[in-house]
Amino acid sequence: MPSDQQPRTVLAALVAASDRTHEEHVVEFNRLAARLGERATLSVRQFERWLVGELNTLPRPTARRVAEALWGKPIHELLGPLAGTPPLAKPEVEAPLATINEWVSRTGHASRDHAAMAAAGGVDHATLEQLHAEVHRLAHAYASTPPLLLLADLMRTRDLAYELQAHTRRPGQLTELLLVTGQVCGLAATTAFDIGQRHAAEDHARAAWTYAEMIDHYPLRAWSRSVQATIAFWSDQPKRGLEYVASGLRFISTGPAAARLQAIGARAWGMLGATEEARQALHVAADVRGHAAVDELNDIGGEFSFNPARHALCAGAVYLELGDGSAAASAATEALHLYQNTPVGQRRWAVEYGARMDLATAFALRDDLEGAEEALVPTLELDRGRRTARLAQRLTALRSAVEQSRFAGSPIGRRITGNVSEFIAGSLTHSGRKALPAGH
Repeated sequence: MPSDQQPRTVLAALVAASDRTHEEHVVEFNRLAARLGERATLSVRQFERWLVGELNTLPRPTARRVAEALWGKPIHELLGPLAGTPPLAKPEVEAPLATINEWVSRTGHASRDHAAMAAAGGVDHATLEQLHAEVHRLAHAYASTPPLLLLADLMRTRDLAYELQAHTRRPGQLTELLLVTGQVCGLAATTAFDIGQRHAAEDHARAAWTYAEMIDHYPLRAWSRSVQATIAFWSDQPKRGLEYVASGLRFISTGPAAARLQAIGARAWGMLGATEEARQALHVAADVRGHAAVDELNDIGGEFSFNPARHALCAGAVYLELGDGSAAASAATEALHLYQNTPVGQRRWAVEYGARMDLATAFALRDDLEGAEEALVPTLELDRGRRTARLAQRLTALRSAVEQSRFAGSPIGRRITGNVSEFIAGSLTHSGRKALPAGH
């Protein structure tokens, strides 16, 4: 049979044997690149050049890694020729072939689909408005939705944005879609970390940063760095957290976003035992938070904002790291007061319960176990779907403080540590290891 009627490369044969169009393969490639945190994108035109081996050099390393992960073969093999075709590269390889009729039929389908997409050339305005509205909803839903349910909604929105990116040829629309994707990936990072999946959280956060870089979006750059810094210090990597903080402050220096970065830096300094640096960072955070700054993410609100209650909660955690029980109790009490004066629809349960746990730890640092138990009791009834990894880590700090107290062996000391252990055992960090029911 004539060689020009056959797929010329191994990749072309794999694609011809599948039931997907070229556009669908490109969408899957770009999805996987985002999941892997690789700065690689693929267009339909470039993909079709890969299929026929029209390349003078191999693709960039980032694209190679994604291609090899997606199609399961080394790049030189994927782009190498099939047996029986004129050689385009060495070594020659063999791969299963679809029938000629099947392959020719699929090339027609691909041309038809691509032409239809090119003719459309864009995404309708109403769809873009709906995506932005969904990001707003999800950012605010973070305050009240159990993390596992929220993550499912986030992934649906992310996947829709991925699909739409392949359906527009308009740079402005593509920028909007990349912004939405970055925002959703950032929210997914914090949600995945709450479930106790640190590596997935890091992947999502890295993707958010990559999208921010692609569209040169300063607020998203700063916020995604704050997410990465938060994951780092909660993962006992305070020096890495400080690096992310410094990077984020290159893009925004005033307003709530800058205050959040400074407060995160204070926590990292506290973990390192750098008392002066931690206190100075808290001082700067308080100073810059009230200054005006153009920040469309903070304007969205919800998880993108850094309100006074969250600021006070963060300060209390810093003082706990520094061993200052009195200052920690004062800040945690302020966080609870600010939380209770926040409109009901804007309250985050994590602020209330985090502040109560920190207040209990502050009492334990001062050997006041009765006060610690009183502050802790309301948190023990929190349903398991909201027992996040960060709350579990807060209680780990409380248990440590109680065990180091001179009343550790008392009935109340044993009761507190027992309740803490039971709470942690029922947290998302542990329950997330169970298999999901079929269909999820």
